[in-house]
Amino acid sequence: MNLRLGRFISIVQLYQMYNMSFASNPPNDMRLQLQKRTPGGNNSDWIIVKLYYPFPNCIQIQVNGVNISPISLLDNNSQQKLDTTKCGSNIFYYFNYTIHFVITGDTNCMVRVTLTNSVQLTLHFSMDINDFFSSNGATRLVDRMCAILHIND
Repeated sequence: MNLRLGRFISIVQLYQMYNMSFASNPPNDMRLQLQKRTPGGNNSDWIIVKLYYPFPNCIQIQVNGVNISPISLLDNNSQQKLDTTKCGSNIFYYFNYTIHFVITGDTNCMVRVTLTNSVQLTLHFSMDINDFFSSNGATRLVDRMCAILHIND
């Protein structure tokens, strides 16, 4: 097993969105950063990277070892924008398994993208609200999900 980190250098234009794709599966762990154009860096420099992950696993974004929570797509009817001043700001689009995240020119902005061991599920169903809350509706939902996923008592 090769434990040495690979380096792949690219030239990008600032203030743009880039779709990063792979000929095979994307890496399970990757670090990205902008090279500093000035000694102190510049937080107003940014790019947005889009990655496609064809797995049901959760994708975790970290900056300097701190987890950055994704912007919820349930907020503002999915219209909330990425904060291009915040290193690691991210949105995960569950319907097409892509994650968009920000890399800034800040000297401390090293974004780590990790495929985790947890599974992310999305559930959509239509049920009358009175049926859901009557006679243990929520409990039945959990029981039925456990049955679908073959989780025993």
